[in-house]
Amino acid sequence: MLGLGRHGIGFVAACAAVALAGVLGAQPASAQTATTQPAADRLADDAFAPGDNLEIKNTTRAERGLLLGIKGTDDRVRVDSAFRPWSAIGRVNRTTGGFCTGVMIAPNKVLTAAHCLWNKRTERWMQPHSLHFLAGYQRGQALRGARVVDYAVHDGTVGEDGKRRMQLPADWAVLTLDEDIGRLVGVMELAPFDRLRLASYRRSGSAFLHAGYSQDKSHVLTMHAGCQVTGFRLGESLALHDCDATHGDSGSPILVKDGDRYRIVGLHVATVVHEGEVRGVAISASSILADMSELRGREDLAELRPVSDGARR
Repeated sequence: MLGLGRHGIGFVAACAAVALAGVLGAQPASAQTATTQPAADRLADDAFAPGDNLEIKNTTRAERGLLLGIKGTDDRVRVDSAFRPWSAIGRVNRTTGGFCTGVMIAPNKVLTAAHCLWNKRTERWMQPHSLHFLAGYQRGQALRGARVVDYAVHDGTVGEDGKRRMQLPADWAVLTLDEDIGRLVGVMELAPFDRLRLASYRRSGSAFLHAGYSQDKSHVLTMHAGCQVTGFRLGESLALHDCDATHGDSGSPILVKDGDRYRIVGLHVATVVHEGEVRGVAISASSILADMSELRGREDLAELRPVSDGARR
């Protein structure tokens, strides 16, 4: 198990259980900016087994006329990441090129997709110093940037014998930053999410939305409001959704607007075909909260590797 000091994983779980004051209003975040060097605009596909009869989508962009993950009409719109809660979302840049999306869940903790931390060229887990989180990033600047000093992945992300196939519910990671930038840009709350809660949100008219940094709009944060969670798989570990999300959006939050609060109900990690329809796959927040104690520290990963067959990101 992993011990990460005074801002350890137990602190993350505790923070996830508490409503976050000041995050939910349309208030400007810290005015501090940091000029950045944008990384490459596309994160190469890292693939994992989707499981539970989810078919891998292999159609090309030319065949569909759209980027993989844009489902019909492109409903993404730009949002101003200088304002909360959007300022808590940022880019996870890799010095090796490419990026993912991440979201602050505690003052120095970022939730993202585990496959973003795997270097396909070297077939090794990336060193923390190769990762940099840019909160509220837009057009080459960030409200606040921080170096990654450590990270942890779910115990089910790796197979010590090289044969075990990772299940998608394990494709998430928690990054530890060198500064408590969440106190300036805000943090988002992980909210339990299952079939009963989905039905309740539907009855109350609560809106779902997705926000991330897409491959083709890599220097601005875009949002698809009014998309839907369409079902669950692998029990309630995975939530299928029809939000527009493509390469670069791995590690981005699926949010629910409940009253005046935005809560994380899922973490987007893949795109698949289910019953003939293109669907996004998000790890449910309930699954993440339940498995916070099962994280494995980076120091334990040196000889371990994920299996690389499965769903497109």
